[in-house]
Amino acid sequence: ALPGQILWINIVEDAFPVMALAFDRGDKENMKDAPRKKNDPIVDKEMRAMIIVKSIFANIILFSLFIYFYNTTEDIVLTRTIVFVGFGVDALFYIFAIRSLRKPFWHTNPFSNPYLILSVLFGWCMLVLAVYWGPLQKLLKTVPLISEHWVILLCFGLFNLFLMELIKGIFLFKQEHKFITTS
Repeated sequence: ALPGQILWINIVEDAFPVMALAFDRGDKENMKDAPRKKNDPIVDKEMRAMIIVKSIFANIILFSLFIYFYNTTEDIVLTRTIVFVGFGVDALFYIFAIRSLRKPFWHTNPFSNPYLILSVLFGWCMLVLAVYWGPLQKLLKTVPLISEHWVILLCFGLFNLFLMELIKGIFLFKQEHKFITTS
């Protein structure tokens, strides 16, 4: 992806949904945790592991898509557009997985935060405009994608969402198991 495309993803596709999380209702179980110690890191080892594992898998898949599409089409602009959209789709899917680190996304009401829904819809609209609207195509150096590209990229987004849920599930299982054995 080009620098302008990365900036677009960071500002339009990622920033608005993340800001909308500020309006999420707090998790009722937050107060059950013991207070953190003064010197405890903000990002604990579980969060670090989630970030690392998800990043490695997502980047390997995107890099593989880059290699595949470049080798089969020899069209660098199309290939960059696919990777650009891949980053955007990823951001618009995984936001639902990180709403709660205590429960799976299907146990949360997606409509309880209308700002999140609006920001994700805005992100999808802006991503589609970036790929199909002439002025944004020129600015971001994108080309139109066909439906097969979108299917692949939507599968990529869903894979990342479920990967995050799998990682969360592993840590939640470990925490529950640790709680049971120490009680």
